[in-house]
Amino acid sequence: ENQVAIRGEDRYVPRLEPLPKDAIPSPSDEHLPRQLDITERGLFENLFWRKVAGRSPGKGQVKINVAAAGLNFRDVLNALGTYAGGPVPFGGECAGTLVETGETVDDLKPGDRVLAIASHSFSSEAIADSRLVWRIPDGMKF
Repeated sequence: ENQVAIRGEDRYVPRLEPLPKDAIPSPSDEHLPRQLDITERGLFENLFWRKVAGRSPGKGQVKINVAAAGLNFRDVLNALGTYAGGPVPFGGECAGTLVETGETVDDLKPGDRVLAIASHSFSSEAIADSRLVWRIPDGMKF
């Protein structure tokens, strides 16, 4: 192997294998809301779900219960501490169910299945600018 990670007495090499659904707890398995965070950049093992205070959307914003979030190379570099732009929140887009709208939002409503560009979208909930939120077509999965 040309890539080996030693953690204590354990030796790890890269392997891609499917995990059972219950192998990694998700925010929906615990008390909400939660947000992906890291204790110290440099190792993926430092990632954890942090409890966060619930937020309400402001003017022109919506609140989404996140069902899926996009993993970008920026998130990987960010976790490893090698992103040139410095530390940034994890997640930049998501899909889920809209649960609350702020003032001036009349084209979206609670219950809509949506996709959005939203900072901190590796969370159980995300707040997004309503101009960056679109309905998911019927029949399309998250």
